[in-house]
Amino acid sequence: MMKPTMILLFVLISFTTKSQISFSINELNVYNINIVVSKNTYNEGAEDGPIIDGLFTIKNNTDSCVTIYPSKSNIQILFSFMEKQYSTNLYPLSFMENDTIILSPLQKEEVSFGTNLLLGTDILNTDKKNYTYELLQILPTIRISYKDKKLNIKTTEIQNVKIW
Repeated sequence: MMKPTMILLFVLISFTTKSQISFSINELNVYNINIVVSKNTYNEGAEDGPIIDGLFTIKNNTDSCVTIYPSKSNIQILFSFMEKQYSTNLYPLSFMENDTIILSPLQKEEVSFGTNLLLGTDILNTDKKNYTYELLQILPTIRISYKDKKLNIKTTEIQNVKIW
């Protein structure tokens, strides 16, 4: 009887912790969707496909302190395309260089990030110049995953998207 009770307690604590932390993408900027090449212009990195950058927020919605462990975390961008799941590692260095961050009640931590979204995937084609079709399918599925030794959460929303 003790074992099922302990498992139930652990599951309830896990669900409670997740609901006490909100995690959202505040801003998502997308660049290099349609690459225009001319004789007089060289766009460095254009062959790496679309670039995204932005800001995500981890917020403590409780009345007690919550500790996160950025230096021991794994942060990824997750998305799907043509019913296949993809993930790309994120390394927001100014955030990840912190061993711990203690979030006071209702405090939030805003983190800037950026990456070549399709680099390392089978979607990227170095001869391709226009990724509009792909991004129209990918953007609604984008999530960020944050996992450290005590917390495992995914973003629940993207508040603002800008396409440049």
